[in-house]
Amino acid sequence: MMRRWILVVAAVSVLMAACSGGDGTSAADTTTTIGSTTAGEAETTSTVATEPDPETTTSAATAGSGSDCMLLTTEELQTATGLPFADGTYNADLSGEHQSICDWISSGDAFATAQVLVSDWPYQPSKEGSASAFTLVSVTVPGATQAYATEEGSLIGMEIGGRYVQVAYIPAGPGNVLDATTQLATIVAGRMG
Repeated sequence: MMRRWILVVAAVSVLMAACSGGDGTSAADTTTTIGSTTAGEAETTSTVATEPDPETTTSAATAGSGSDCMLLTTEELQTATGLPFADGTYNADLSGEHQSICDWISSGDAFATAQVLVSDWPYQPSKEGSASAFTLVSVTVPGATQAYATEEGSLIGMEIGGRYVQVAYIPAGPGNVLDATTQLATIVAGRMG
């Protein structure tokens, strides 16, 4: 059940990025303005790209190659989460030309899963897709241009080098895992930067 949930999280983020309209705006033209209303609520206005930008898209060096399995080690996963993990496995079912996904499954008694998604899709539509399904909070991840997390911290979406990168950590039980996921996202951002 938990594995399905992480697959849904990845699919929702990428699907929303792919289906967010089609006005031909390039990622270089993407702008986001965040201000506040008189009630103190966040107000966001954006023009978003809906296709990968050829200026930031590279060959299979990231998206579609499985190289994202090298962005975290099992030792780093255990340090951040306190659980042992098996080696990462390329997720061929959800990976494709413009995205690559690696999954790690815990190898101990407690079930947990972690995932890294590297995509050529722009950050803003991916964030908007996540916001349609989850409550989001702002986070700071060294090495990322901008980042957000789900309220309980199981998913962090980031912009790194013009790409949308998602790091997820899903434990077996409920609870806030933002610290662990932020540790993992910081490692990934450092390796990609």
